[in-house]
Amino acid sequence: MAKGWGTFYTAVPSDIGQQFSTGEEVWITYNKNSEKVTIVRMLVNSAIVHFDNTSEINYDHINNRTVISYSKLHKV
Repeated sequence: MAKGWGTFYTAVPSDIGQQFSTGEEVWITYNKNSEKVTIVRMLVNSAIVHFDNTSEINYDHINNRTVISYSKLHKV
């Protein structure tokens, strides 16, 4: 039976996402700069991550939380 409007389900991460977990600290590479972030929520093809904003890199255009593809995440 088809799911109707407003039906919510738990997102199951893709094969690439299976190597990560919620709360884990990982590295991302953004504009040739590396930054350590924390995974807040796992989605199907990406993760919501939290930037701590303590680095010398200024991310004015990024909020504390943003969505990053699993292919851009690297284990610490």
